[in-house]
Amino acid sequence: MKYLGELIIMTIKSKLSVCLIMLACCSCSQTQRTTESESKKEIRITALEIDTVQLSLEETSVVGSSVIYKDSLCFLDDYFSYLYPMDAEGQMGNRLLGKGEGPSELPIRFPLGIAPDPSNNSTLVFLGSSNDFYLYDGNVKRMNMIPDGEPNSYESSSAYTLWDETILKLSGDNMYYNVIGSSEETSLTDQADYPQHAFIMMKVNLSTGKMTPAGHFSDTYVKNWDKLITLPKYYYDSDDQGDFYLSFQADSLLYRMDSDLNVKQAFGFQGTEMETSYYTAGNDLEELGEALQKNLTEKGYYCWIKKVGKYIFRSYQKSEGKFGLQIYEGTTLIGDVETPSCLKVAGYVSPYFVSEVIFDEETNTLKFYRFKLDK
Repeated sequence: MKYLGELIIMTIKSKLSVCLIMLACCSCSQTQRTTESESKKEIRITALEIDTVQLSLEETSVVGSSVIYKDSLCFLDDYFSYLYPMDAEGQMGNRLLGKGEGPSELPIRFPLGIAPDPSNNSTLVFLGSSNDFYLYDGNVKRMNMIPDGEPNSYESSSAYTLWDETILKLSGDNMYYNVIGSSEETSLTDQADYPQHAFIMMKVNLSTGKMTPAGHFSDTYVKNWDKLITLPKYYYDSDDQGDFYLSFQADSLLYRMDSDLNVKQAFGFQGTEMETSYYTAGNDLEELGEALQKNLTEKGYYCWIKKVGKYIFRSYQKSEGKFGLQIYEGTTLIGDVETPSCLKVAGYVSPYFVSEVIFDEETNTLKFYRFKLDK
């Protein structure tokens, strides 16, 4: 799937200028969805010693996703559907899964998401592209989702489709993934009321496949949609208690939410030296595309969040070519450090915190980052 910019350019209509004018009139009357809570700043970590671990895999397309599974960092190859477990030194365990029809194989290529079940540490869920998902606990079981309702209503599960960067999480008896409106009546670019009424995630019961839209944009987006329409993404993680931690691309606050994505708490601080004077989307296709490109390359925005034990890691771009990582202990900011890229923490593999596996263009191999916290 194409990146957001191409999605916007393909779907934008000539009435965008009218929508933006309407938005300016209606957004000021919205009620607050969230309340800022007291946040503390006790900086104890000002730098991290980050190691790079180069990997050597037997058979890989080098494109895939990462997950912590059974205390190992695992890389799921998109094309071969192989799952490679590894320790914090990059040493490989026995390869799992693979594309096929066997009881312990995935019947699909290019799964759109992977997530562990935090309640039992033995089950993985894979998201397919046709309202299908797969439970894996040594054997693979296919499950189906059935969208319902009319596609022209924000309340309908059939009104949404997957983002180009799918984030899949499990909590309790449900799985969650991020969505975007898929019809003209629920389009991000066609509807001025999108940030007020659109849902941001799909909640799917793992037993029945029932789909329920959940969660909304923050007040920051409702009030500033003319600028933030080019930065509408959000990142999230869940904990063992069923709460979610969510960060929008251009909102300095973090949000702790319940299993229905209702806000329980808002906290946090803006990243250090972030350039946030965003370009406003214009009234035509060319101006919108220009604002999108400039904001993504020149400005600062948040690009990942991960809850690991008592810590929350939030990655961000400061400005073009400069990146940072915030470290929270509860709601207290204890660290804000520079990183070599948008370092996406995957979890903890003793004795290190490890990043997702990424492709190294210089060496033409896969790698991940690792670090320890010294307080």
